[in-house]
Amino acid sequence: MHLSFNSFTHMPQLIWCLDDYFKKKKKDCYFVVFGRKFPIEPDGDFKVSDAPAGRQELLHWFKSNFPHIVIEPVWPHSSQSFYLVLEREYDGSVTIEFDDESLKAFCDVWEDDDKNGCSRDGNFTCYHIPYDSYLENEVDH
Repeated sequence: MHLSFNSFTHMPQLIWCLDDYFKKKKKDCYFVVFGRKFPIEPDGDFKVSDAPAGRQELLHWFKSNFPHIVIEPVWPHSSQSFYLVLEREYDGSVTIEFDDESLKAFCDVWEDDDKNGCSRDGNFTCYHIPYDSYLENEVDH
């Protein structure tokens, strides 16, 4: 996990990096990246924000419909890319620990018809990385 400062409250917050998530939780990871459309490409116009478009709506939907689901901040990169933390601010990305019911509902309500992880309104993309895939590609075997 990395320590970051919330730019709105100036309070420190712990943020998972993907390697730490897999090492600690030992399970698949679903994470949502906001403010970019699928496929994600570098965009000089992208504005970093702790509250990007679509984030509050998605978090409110989970709180109202599936309050038991754990949602936490994530740095959608590996710990190997730690130097990026120094160059970039936290962008509002989150992990979502779905159960079967919440995953189905999320896909039915939020995911576009192509089922590519992109939200219907284009405000976010949900990624799934299986734990087994992480283990196969882990740098430190």
